[in-house]
Amino acid sequence: MTTQILILGFLAAASLPQKSAASDWRPVVQADNYEMFIDIESIVRKDSKAKTWVKLIYKNPVDVETSSGKLPSLSAISLTSFHCTERAYFNLQTTTYKDRESTIVIHEERRTDFRSDYFNVQPDSVGEDMYNFVCNPSQVGIPAFPAKAQPEFQASPSKDTTSISGSFSLAHWVLSFLVAANAATIVHIAVSNETTRLRKAGWVAGCLLVPFIPYLVWLFTRKNKPS
Repeated sequence: MTTQILILGFLAAASLPQKSAASDWRPVVQADNYEMFIDIESIVRKDSKAKTWVKLIYKNPVDVETSSGKLPSLSAISLTSFHCTERAYFNLQTTTYKDRESTIVIHEERRTDFRSDYFNVQPDSVGEDMYNFVCNPSQVGIPAFPAKAQPEFQASPSKDTTSISGSFSLAHWVLSFLVAANAATIVHIAVSNETTRLRKAGWVAGCLLVPFIPYLVWLFTRKNKPS
């Protein structure tokens, strides 16, 4: 029973959001109907390429084409890739939201890195403001790129700080150990001759089902988050 309680607790803990690096959204453009922000904590560079997360917050709803028809959107977050030497950029993925807090997803779109329809940076445009912010930070008066974002171009903007081996966190290692202990408990009950078959089946069913209750609660109460 102690094993069951521990597994229950760790499954509940594993369903909570993992600690991640904080974002730092800096304003880039303020237009009549929207504001644009760039997360400087997510800027990563390799050679002449860079990428970062870009957020748009609309002052008035903007219609977005979805599988359910046109829906009003008040914000959008895009992962944008830049070819700094070519003065070009391309949106790798975009998530649009119903609300300004970016919690209710209404549409998601992903693309392959730099197809033929990339955008050339036009002079004196919003695209140039965004390009200068990412590729020429000294021109817009922002600090140098964060050192931790420099080495890996494929780095994620959100990192699990509890990870000790790849993407496998300490909580998952402990959980795996407890699952193995639970399996050993089930085997012990199954081979024991001290209880009737019916009661034995009930204990085995309990061992199998109880640990998944926190996961089922999380599954049906979770909220959509951007990727």
